[in-house]
Amino acid sequence: MLEDITERKRYIRNTMFLARTAMDLVDLPPVDDIYQYIVDRLTELVPGARTYLFAHDEVDRQFVVRAVAGEGFREGLTELLGRDPVGLPLPVARAFDAPYYQTPHVMRGMQEFVLRPEPASWPFYDLCFGAIPEGVCEAILSRYNIGTLWAAGLVWREQLFGIAGIFLEQGEDLENRETVESFIRQVSIALARRQIEERFRLSGERFRGMVDSSPFAVALIDHGGRFVYVNRKFVEVFGYGPEDAPTCSEWFRLVFPDAGYRQEAVKAWRLDLERSVAGQVRPRAFTVRCRDGSRKVILFRPVTLPDGTQYLTCEDITEEARTYRLLLADIADLRRREHEMLLKDRAIASTGRAVALLDPDGVVTYANQAYLALWGYRTAADVQGSHFSRFWEPPDGAREVVRAALEGKVWHGKLTGIRSGGETFRADLLGTPIIGRDGRVLGMMAAVTAGRVKDERS
Repeated sequence: MLEDITERKRYIRNTMFLARTAMDLVDLPPVDDIYQYIVDRLTELVPGARTYLFAHDEVDRQFVVRAVAGEGFREGLTELLGRDPVGLPLPVARAFDAPYYQTPHVMRGMQEFVLRPEPASWPFYDLCFGAIPEGVCEAILSRYNIGTLWAAGLVWREQLFGIAGIFLEQGEDLENRETVESFIRQVSIALARRQIEERFRLSGERFRGMVDSSPFAVALIDHGGRFVYVNRKFVEVFGYGPEDAPTCSEWFRLVFPDAGYRQEAVKAWRLDLERSVAGQVRPRAFTVRCRDGSRKVILFRPVTLPDGTQYLTCEDITEEARTYRLLLADIADLRRREHEMLLKDRAIASTGRAVALLDPDGVVTYANQAYLALWGYRTAADVQGSHFSRFWEPPDGAREVVRAALEGKVWHGKLTGIRSGGETFRADLLGTPIIGRDGRVLGMMAAVTAGRVKDERS
């Protein structure tokens, strides 16, 4: 009894083909041309066929011919097109408009297009989206005796990655359709995975580029306390890289050579880590010793990422810390001077002698209570802002006193004062220059002792 085992052999051959291609697609290096691999396997699966692959470019909204296969197919197309078909762009937008109305869901399955002797639906020119002249389309069909085109979208989870096509000669049928469709699904998944890997790679490159351009030192530390990554600024600030100290423990020994201070830093790090949650920044400032022996004040800002990795930024605040210390010293000095000025002000205010302070223009900026009482004014606002000569007769005499003081001289003598009510009185006036630390005259202090008051109205 004889048994026809042709179908069984075909089934085994196709199963082995799919098993082999599944392994190939998993192991295919990123640098290898996956598009050429796909069309080569299609011609292996469908002997005598000529195949092509259009890749879908979402950014530029077009298809691009990435690979062709079949005996003499690429060479013949190059001759007919006047250029290499690989790299030829095709307008993708037209595939989703009239008369095509294609969607990723529709394109997922195999579609048959009869091209010769008469097109059953769309002519080959339309299937090329009008990117190839009609005469060239006819020449391609004639040269290779093409009768039908089987096409399928490379689709995974509603995302279109491209279109694979198989040209068959007139009278030929697609015998391994189910296997072809299974292979198309395989390569669709492989293209999706490769795209995800490429996006991860680009994302990683962007992250590294961004971090390397950061003005701050940055490090990534894994669960075991090992440096996963440091940027250029990190090495620039500390002088040490992962090759010098692969772990935090080794790095701490280098930048905190004093055992006691190192223990304090480690304790603070661990305590902050225990009290924090993912995403919470834990700022601490420490003084470190760098490779060149210099000491720097560094503001550390560690934060725990969702996967447990420590993202650490380090800012050199040595100059800011020095400026802050100087500022504190200046504030303390200003407070001391303010206290001294307060004592002097109270001393002047409480003295029985009339005292006024003038600016370099001879304008009164301060007058004590004795001065106000002597001239008969109720508040300091009544005299502040007035020129000192307003309170004397003749005014030129007072101007001479101010001029002498601003020249750095002490003036002492008698002048006639004019009270607010018009009465005049003789007074003893001492004009003393007020000199700053740099030797410049800042103004004048006038000290007045009154003599007998004359009533000009009587």
